[in-house]
Amino acid sequence: MFFRVCAAILCGVLLAACSGSTGNVPAGSPVAFEQPVFSLTETSAGPIAPGTAYSQNNLQELFPDFTFQTVRTMTEGDVVFFIAGFKDGFQVFQAEPNTGNKTVARVHVVGPRAEGPNGERIGMTFAETNGGAMDCTPGAEEWSGMAICKRTESRVSFIYAPEQYTGPDGQLPSRPELRNARIVRMVWDGRS
Repeated sequence: MFFRVCAAILCGVLLAACSGSTGNVPAGSPVAFEQPVFSLTETSAGPIAPGTAYSQNNLQELFPDFTFQTVRTMTEGDVVFFIAGFKDGFQVFQAEPNTGNKTVARVHVVGPRAEGPNGERIGMTFAETNGGAMDCTPGAEEWSGMAICKRTESRVSFIYAPEQYTGPDGQLPSRPELRNARIVRMVWDGRS
């Protein structure tokens, strides 16, 4: 057992020494060795900008190294269909259509291969991402017990899941409960 632990630590040190830049991801973070395949900014989600056409063919042109398929998911208590983008067999994001299915309304980052405007990644904690500087509201429906946080006037929201929060629905977890809560989703809102 001792040798396995030492070998694991040595491998981690070697990987850290050999890995490229990971942006603002702390070295101990579970996403430290993943390289982002696109970034969220205030104006775009990778090549997706406000008004981008919502179609699998269009997304395939924008992301030629990705594969796409329609997935069923829950949002705001309703079952909806999104176009999901996969890279190397892992789901990275889901594109949500506007009401008429004409343009991309929001992009939901669901995997650690994308980063937020300040290097935020799925799996990072509230403390690592300076969540205390954001405005937070309690989650509802599928996000019950979680915190939805964003900086003032930002298009990007972060959904944090505290590990063992047992508070009532509609109540925001306390700051101490949020400190180690991890980002489970990032959402870029392209609606005007």
